[in-house]
Amino acid sequence: MKKHAALAALVATLTMLPPFPSKAQDPHHAVLLYLSDGVMAPSGLRPLAGYVDGSGRALDWMFDAVIVTSYTLYHHTDGGVTYPRASDIAQYTSQLFDGGQLANMASTVAGLRSELGDPSYRLLVYLTAPYISGPDASATTQVLIDGFAAAGLEELERVGFYWGYAEGLEGTDPAVDIGHINNTADYLHGLGYEFIWIPMNHPDYIDGWLSSCRTLGCRFD
Repeated sequence: MKKHAALAALVATLTMLPPFPSKAQDPHHAVLLYLSDGVMAPSGLRPLAGYVDGSGRALDWMFDAVIVTSYTLYHHTDGGVTYPRASDIAQYTSQLFDGGQLANMASTVAGLRSELGDPSYRLLVYLTAPYISGPDASATTQVLIDGFAAAGLEELERVGFYWGYAEGLEGTDPAVDIGHINNTADYLHGLGYEFIWIPMNHPDYIDGWLSSCRTLGCRFD
């Protein structure tokens, strides 16, 4: 019951936040997609992007935005989660481009466009801002920006980046970490991208992040 009460309180807090400025196509229903060692095939992506019936026939669009992250970015040592290594970020980047994850998403949308008679529909995409402890994420994030542009996947629209590390700021200096967050936020906002965060449903994480962000001013939006 305590867990449910904490989640309800968090939802109530989030519903009071001001809305994002209106864009040409704002996301309304986003799904968080965790990759593992491989990539998700179009058959797995289809019921996420499209609302399908029991026979697999597409009836409508489903989630209009996908947040793409990967378990490879959460490097585990001695039972604890630390920041990802450069090799972890390289694996995530490879999954997106060389491994074909974004291409699979684009081909899924292309098929649904035809079935639903909606040839201009674009699936909104948030990639993860890759953060190595110490520097800001701007340099490695730029690699993803360039790679997405070079891929030329017109069925997808990259609208922003997701911050998914150290949700509780456990064992870290909040002022230092939030400084890195805000430097990355300024960089991405300057390029016209959103920068979002999803609170983890854990009292320590919620209290740590919300308290630190309120005090030090996290610039997520």
